[in-house]
Amino acid sequence: MVARNLSLSFLKVRIPRLRWALRKLFQGNPPKGDIYYGDMAALYDAERAGSKRWQREQAAVEAYLERLPRELCVLDVPVGTGRYLPLYKDRGHQATGFDASHEMLGETRKRAEELGLAVTLDHGDATQLPYADGQFDLVVSTRFLRHVLPFGLAKQSLAEMARVTREHAIIEMGISTRPTVWPAEGKPMRDSLHLDDLVAMFNTAGFEVLDDTTTNKQGRRAQREGRRRAVFLLRKRA
Repeated sequence: MVARNLSLSFLKVRIPRLRWALRKLFQGNPPKGDIYYGDMAALYDAERAGSKRWQREQAAVEAYLERLPRELCVLDVPVGTGRYLPLYKDRGHQATGFDASHEMLGETRKRAEELGLAVTLDHGDATQLPYADGQFDLVVSTRFLRHVLPFGLAKQSLAEMARVTREHAIIEMGISTRPTVWPAEGKPMRDSLHLDDLVAMFNTAGFEVLDDTTTNKQGRRAQREGRRRAVFLLRKRA
């Protein structure tokens, strides 16, 4: 019975991904981030929440939130399944979730209802955020800029995040421990930028770096591949 349940759980997670892969094979590349639509939205956490990296990300975001005031106006982009909503609720933050996926927003809505948390949810393009300059005290963004958007659009989205926050941002990025290999504008940056160039990119967007926390295990493989992932605490430049 246990083996059967494990098999069913495995199939529940893998079948939607296989369906997406087959569509990609026969219909060509879907829009960037499209894997998080449909069935995959409901299974997003199930595939990731148990990983050490996920837990380190969660801990890093929580630690940075502890350093900031309570009762902030927060924009979470992309909000995904609303993984940080419990942290916002604990601190009395007023949260707005933004995402390109209606299905992901649906998962966030379910989580907000379970928490009894009032949250504003908006759908759209993260390179053109529909908010006023300085509308939020804090912008939070993880698992997005480094691999979902092409490099050119990631820079646009980062600049938009700087525009709509008046104080801080918490942003996850990948870092190369080797000299930067600049990605093409139409390709995701992943872990290609050296820390110095990543800091310069933050500065160009309108941020200064206050701190960073490594979230992937820095073992031999990571050292051999010359990469690390980190969550950054940023402050908007005057």
